[in-house]
Amino acid sequence: EEADLVLLVLDGTRPLDPIEVEALEQADRSRTVVAVNKGDLPQARCGELPYPSSFEVSARTGEGLDALRRELRERLVGGGPIEDPILTNSRHARALEQAEADLARAATAAAKGLSEELLLEDLRQAMRHLGEITGEFTTEDLYDRIFSSFCIGK
Repeated sequence: EEADLVLLVLDGTRPLDPIEVEALEQADRSRTVVAVNKGDLPQARCGELPYPSSFEVSARTGEGLDALRRELRERLVGGGPIEDPILTNSRHARALEQAEADLARAATAAAKGLSEELLLEDLRQAMRHLGEITGEFTTEDLYDRIFSSFCIGK
């Protein structure tokens, strides 16, 4: 209910389940994009879906994914060019660098086949660092850093 965008992925080789029909009927069409997967298979019935924002895709071949990505991008950030973000706060820059390092460690752990617990810890740390920017995770240290950059007078 609070999502900015909903991506509903359906199997294009079989009839819709009742729960999928219900999801389509209840979906907010302004926030919902439908991806009908398995469009590469001969039995796919992708063109039959009467939904305004539906895309025939194939996860196996990648067919249709570029169009789906363009739609998702336009819905989330608009149609203009995406520029590199400019960070004006050193605390935000440090948090992003730490999150990037955490994600790199998680990717390395996944590539090495390490246990999910190790990988999840790196992902949790990345989320914590991003949360320092969004305010989702706050610590006394964060408050100290924020208020040390303000001059509060009487």
